[in-house]
Amino acid sequence: MSNSSERNELEKIGLPVEETPNGDIPEGLCLEVPNNTIEIHTATLIHDPFVYENLIKYSYFLRLASILDLIFCILIFSNSPGVLSLIISLPIVGYLAAKYYHKGLITFYGFYLVIKIILKAILFTSLSEGWKTFMFSGCKVTFDFIVLLVLISFYKNLSEIGKEEKNALRMNDFTDFYEDIARVN
Repeated sequence: MSNSSERNELEKIGLPVEETPNGDIPEGLCLEVPNNTIEIHTATLIHDPFVYENLIKYSYFLRLASILDLIFCILIFSNSPGVLSLIISLPIVGYLAAKYYHKGLITFYGFYLVIKIILKAILFTSLSEGWKTFMFSGCKVTFDFIVLLVLISFYKNLSEIGKEEKNALRMNDFTDFYEDIARVN
């Protein structure tokens, strides 16, 4: 490889070269570097990897529960008049909250779950005709309560991490982000 082709290759990938023959400044280089020092910003890992693994597990569980809730809402409310058909959109909010680790949507979905649990507990237990209906509605209330507990844990763990960590989780490349931080430290 000749000297000029080697220099062109270095310019393409953004590595500094001594001087270009015609005095042009290569693209992608910082023009002002005081005292030839480069400052590298590093992020520290505040939490154990267990916290991030739990967040990912909670997110997958909440997504699955939201999809199941959406299926039941479609089956129940698909022929309902306008306002009741808006209930179908609430499980979608839960799915998006879990997928994008968004605290505002998590809060909204949490309120929906609380209202849903209260209404199911009051309506289905008081209107149940037999023990089979009572057991089935009891299972639905229990499942929604478990989803609510997972949602609360998800919210609590999400409140403890920083903005960069949330962005890494949203981009779904958290493992690469964690390996980079571990390598730097």
